Amino acid sequence: MPTTEYVQRRVLCGDPAQFQGDERDVIFLSMVDVPEGDGPLPLRNEEGYEYMFKKRFNVAAS
Repeated sequence: MPTTEYVQRRVLCGDPAQFQGDERDVIFLSMVDVPEGDGPLPLRNEEGYEYMFKKRFNVAAS
């Protein structure tokens, strides 16, 4: 899609914190994790990691 169409349709991209407090008719939400460097996607069980993504999802959806 050309840049002019992004502007015309008011398409914005960013993370949940950038949109907090705004209202939109439609949102596309992706909670993707990527590996650091080459290699497989890491399995993360660090304490607080799951909570962080729940919090980001709640910010994005509210």
